Amino acid sequence: MTAALTVLVADDEPGVREVLRRLLGASGCRVLCAADGVQALALARDASPDIVLLDLNMPGLDGWGVLRGLREGSRTRLLPVIMLTSADAMADRIGGLELGADDYVTKPFHHAELKARVEGVLRRHRRSLAANQLTGLPGNTAIEDEVERRITLGEPFALFHADIDRFKAFNDAHGFAAGDRVIVETAALLREAAGENFVGHIGGDDYALVTGATDAPLVAQRLVTLFDERAPGMTPSATTRPLTLSVGIATTTRRSFAGYRQAATSASEMKGYLKAHPAALSRFAFDRRGGREAT
Repeated sequence: MTAALTVLVADDEPGVREVLRRLLGASGCRVLCAADGVQALALARDASPDIVLLDLNMPGLDGWGVLRGLREGSRTRLLPVIMLTSADAMADRIGGLELGADDYVTKPFHHAELKARVEGVLRRHRRSLAANQLTGLPGNTAIEDEVERRITLGEPFALFHADIDRFKAFNDAHGFAAGDRVIVETAALLREAAGENFVGHIGGDDYALVTGATDAPLVAQRLVTLFDERAPGMTPSATTRPLTLSVGIATTTRRSFAGYRQAATSASEMKGYLKAHPAALSRFAFDRRGGREAT
C-alpha cells in the first residue's frame, strides 16, 4: 500500500479503531476514523477516502444505513467498501455483498489478510473503473455508466465537458511535471466545485461532471470562478497568461437523450464553440437547443 492511500475506518469500538489505525498506519496509509454511522457517512462524502472499512453494528446509523447512503450518492456510489464482521456472521456478509460491499474481513483480523484484502479490492476497483492513474478520478467507463444510469432512471441531469485552454502550449513551455501538477490541482478543484456530484477524468486535461439539471448553473458558475481565482497559483511565475477553462454542458432541461453518446456529443459541441472563441476568463456554455429526441 502507498503513502497516498486514505482509509476510512468506521467502528464504534475504540480498541478496533486503534488497532486498525496502527496496522494501516504502519503500511503508510493515512487513516481517518469514525465512531458512528453519521460521522462515517459525512467523512466519506467530505474527505474522499480511497476505501472504507465499515462495521455493520454501530449506534444511530448502522453500517447498513451507511452502505446504502454511500451507494445512493453520486460522489460515493463507486467508493470501495470492506465490511468488518464477526467470524460467525455469514448472513451479514451475504447481505452486505448483495447491498454493494466489495469484500469483508472477519474479526479478529490478521494484518496480512487485511492488507491483502484492501489491496485486492482497490486493484479490482481501479481496473473496473479504468481510473486515471494521475488524478484517481473515475475514467470513461464510469462516466458513461453514470450518464446511462440517469437516463435509465429518467433523472434530469447535466453532463459537463471541461477542458483547460492552451494546455498543450503550457506543457511544452514548462514541462510535464508542471503540466501534471495543473491536471491534479484542477481535478481537486472540480471535486470542490461539484460538491456531492459525480466527477470523472476523460484523459489529459479533459474532465467530466454529472449533476442534476437544476444544480448545473450554480455548479458551472462556481467552477469557472474557482478556476480563475486559483489558476495563477497553479502556474510558474514566468507564465504571462493564466490558464482558463472551457466548459460545455449538455442538459435535459429542453431535450432528452437516448444514450451517453448523444449527451457527450452535445457537451463537446458547446466546449468546442467556446474554444473556437478564446476569452480572458474561464467560461461555460449550455446547449440550449431543444425539442429533439435522440436518434
